[in-house]
Amino acid sequence: MTQRYILGLLGALAAATLLLACATRTAPPVTPAVAPVSPTATAAITASSNVTTTASPANTVWQTLPQQMIDGVAFRHYATVNRTDGTYRQMFIDEATLSTWTPGQPLPVESFLVMETYYSPQVESTNFTKAMSIDGFHYGSFSPSRPSFTTQPDNSCAACHGRAEDAAGTFTLAMLTAARQTGAVATTLCDQGGRTPCTAEVYREFVELLEGEK
Repeated sequence: MTQRYILGLLGALAAATLLLACATRTAPPVTPAVAPVSPTATAAITASSNVTTTASPANTVWQTLPQQMIDGVAFRHYATVNRTDGTYRQMFIDEATLSTWTPGQPLPVESFLVMETYYSPQVESTNFTKAMSIDGFHYGSFSPSRPSFTTQPDNSCAACHGRAEDAAGTFTLAMLTAARQTGAVATTLCDQGGRTPCTAEVYREFVELLEGEK
């Protein structure tokens, strides 16, 4: 009896010792599960850490230029050219180009310009268009009631606009630049009537304005 009692007591003591050791054992650290990052995401994170954004003082001022929708496409009115014979022209550029174009740089491919012609006040006549393509400007026209963005190479138009060599083939480029930087429609008086191109002096005030801001 005594021997059985002692053996039982020793067994209970061993069990208690084992239980105490388990309770006081330090659990190993747990490493949180991390979802694998794809190579694409890694590249994007790396690229974003190297991006620096430089805000232009005039990067949003163009939004004050009057907007006009032409066949569902947003354009901005950037210039009005009055002529000595009482006719006038209103110049527009597509909003997508204006929002990203940096003055001083060439107009990018897919730039689209529209010139509304008026031979009497408030009576709109033919609209003339030009679009920058990979091989230079393409030209077109449409009536106000039937807008069209179709353009094609035209040697006659190219020869005429080629006179604006200093303005990269766009007579009103200085006016466009001024409008982009000031948010105001540029206006001038052309010294020629009909469809004769204005002389360079007509645009000089805008060139001088821009040079004065440098």
